[in-house]
Amino acid sequence: MIDWFFLFSNALWILGLAVALAVFSFGVWQKGEEKVPFSTFFGRAQPKLFLLGAGILFSIGLALNVDVPWQKAAWGVLVVADLVYFILSAVKLIKAR
Repeated sequence: MIDWFFLFSNALWILGLAVALAVFSFGVWQKGEEKVPFSTFFGRAQPKLFLLGAGILFSIGLALNVDVPWQKAAWGVLVVADLVYFILSAVKLIKAR
């Protein structure tokens, strides 16, 4: 029988890593196209939001996978911190437009 919770929780952190890899890959491509430093790409708001989203998915996935309470708490703190920073960054981006 398939353990759907295990599948879902592992899919979350794998998806988070895939999104982060896609952002980094796009950054390398953009660096080659625009001939600018890598830090210029990550200084923009959209890549930051995608990386924060990837971090949120990754943290939630690992928080669901661990059994030790202090590890769950640590991943939970990271999820909350990423969510707060994501929301603040998104609000800042919306106000800038």
